[in-house]
Amino acid sequence: VDRANQTVAALEIVNLANDSDHAYVPGPEPMQLLRFGLPAGATGLRVDTRLIDADYAQVDRGFALFASVPPGEHQLTFSYRFPYEGDELTLEKSYRYGAGSVRVLAPYEVLSIRIAEMGEPESIPIGERQFQLIEAGDFGRSESLSIQLGGLPRASARDRIGRRLANIR
Repeated sequence: VDRANQTVAALEIVNLANDSDHAYVPGPEPMQLLRFGLPAGATGLRVDTRLIDADYAQVDRGFALFASVPPGEHQLTFSYRFPYEGDELTLEKSYRYGAGSVRVLAPYEVLSIRIAEMGEPESIPIGERQFQLIEAGDFGRSESLSIQLGGLPRASARDRIGRRLANIR
C-alpha cells in the first residue's frame, strides 16, 4: 500500500489449464481473446508468461492476452496498482473461465482482507512475517467474489499537498 498516493499494488498468478488435446487459438473477435479483469483505475500493468509469442493489450475493464494456449498447464503472472479512497474498499473479482482454487494473501501490517463467501482468513507465516490467507475452490464460469480490503492508510495533508504540487507545471 502506498499511503501518499493512495494506491494498492497487487500481484495475480493464474495457472491456465488446457485439458484438451488441441491448442486454444484465439479468434479475431475481442470476445474470443483470453481476457482478465482489473480494478477500476488500474495502472502500471505488467504481464509475464512463458506462452510463445504472447502479447497483451489493456482494455476497458482489464486486459486481453493474444496467445495460443497449447495443451497442458501454463502460468500467467500480472501485477498492477489501483487507487482507493478512504480506509476501506470492496473489489469485485469475476472468474470468467472459472477457477479450480482461489487464494488471497496479504500481510497483516498492511491491510485486512475479508471475503464473505469464503469465511475468515487464517494466519500463516512466510519468512519472518505473518500473512492472512483466504482460500477456497471450485468456482464456476463467471462466478465472482467481493473482496473487502480494510485498514487502508489515509494520505496525510502533507501527502495530498505534495501530490498536487507534483502535478503543477
